[in-house]
Amino acid sequence: MMEVSGICIGPWVGQLVVRGREVRLGPLEHRLLIFLMRNANTLLSKEAIAAETWAGRNEEGKTNKGYLVSMHIRRIRQAIEEDSEVPRLIVNRYGLGYMFVDHARGIQHRVEEKKDSFSLELDRERNEVRIRGREIHLTTSESHLLECLLNSAGNVCSDALLTKLLWGAEKDTQTDIPSRHRLASIMHNLRDKLGDTARRALIERVWKVGYRYVGH
Repeated sequence: MMEVSGICIGPWVGQLVVRGREVRLGPLEHRLLIFLMRNANTLLSKEAIAAETWAGRNEEGKTNKGYLVSMHIRRIRQAIEEDSEVPRLIVNRYGLGYMFVDHARGIQHRVEEKKDSFSLELDRERNEVRIRGREIHLTTSESHLLECLLNSAGNVCSDALLTKLLWGAEKDTQTDIPSRHRLASIMHNLRDKLGDTARRALIERVWKVGYRYVGH
């Protein structure tokens, strides 16, 4: 059994307890919720969610998977949220994906405190970032990555999501070695420009998962 933010779930359908009460989801919703909870505080694209949820299944293969993901997320929210119209457990970032929030970690609160400690402003039109009064020119790819990380501050953006942002198609960075190396190279240059060091980093690497902006 796994417990995150008051939700306790097991591997089999029927093993779901929400704030002390038993709740039953359909097989796909149950599998999807497990995937989200295992990757709590990680922003997951609809493509990544669909690939995991329908792995090895073809019965809905020709249907718009993005729509199906949204539909199943809505059903899960109705089952586990106190108010499904104002979700606090499964949140979305428009155009990027969904994330299950582990409130026990308090990541978002800590990040807000850190963001207030210094000023970082991104100008997407000019591909420039101002940090501590210093203007830094970025490439278009670096600017796209930084914008994504800032919009999800404190939460992990997966490698697959970032490759989709850069190249328009989600890639399996575990098997697509060129894409993984290109992403790592661009991120290395971005972190170098922001002045990241081993001791103090604005962008943190989460091994084999992705990156997140953690502030100063």
